[in-house]
Amino acid sequence: MLPHPQNLKLYEKIYSKTPISSIPTEFHIIKLFFEGSVEKNSKLGHEAIESLQSMSNNLVQKRRLFMPRSQFNETEETIRILSSEGVLIVDSFSDRLSFAHQTLLDYLMI
Repeated sequence: MLPHPQNLKLYEKIYSKTPISSIPTEFHIIKLFFEGSVEKNSKLGHEAIESLQSMSNNLVQKRRLFMPRSQFNETEETIRILSSEGVLIVDSFSDRLSFAHQTLLDYLMI
């Protein structure tokens, strides 16, 4: 599970709170990362989760990896926090957003 660089990067964010022996699957790494970075983040509200879910639906429907920043219904501060937490990537050159990890898009579709 951890030999994949993507999983290792997510686990790096949660390892101080969760021993590897208590994480049975790759899905649980993603779930714990999302909970810690978004759901339990006092600077983010339920609206941020809804916006991320809407973004994932939009990307899947359009079969894209990026969406225009203007279509993400959150403040610049929220975008900055999500980027800082490793949830979003901000492409300032093209003014678009993407999930930092493809697995986050998949997780939000469940």
